[in-house]
Amino acid sequence: MIVLLMQAILGSGGNFLISREGEKQIFNIRRTLEKHLISLPVQFYDNQNRGKLTSRVINDSTKQI
Repeated sequence: MIVLLMQAILGSGGNFLISREGEKQIFNIRRTLEKHLISLPVQFYDNQNRGKLTSRVINDSTKQI
């Protein structure tokens, strides 16, 4: 009984830590993309749909993890 309880607690803790690390990585990817997008010339945005660009950043950065 105690062994099962310990396994449940440690398993939950491990899942939490893995999830938290994944979220940190996604945040770092998005921050890097944001810095890159800000550094692009204004002419780049003349030919881009803002909604499509935002969607790509969010979806593609999430798929990397």
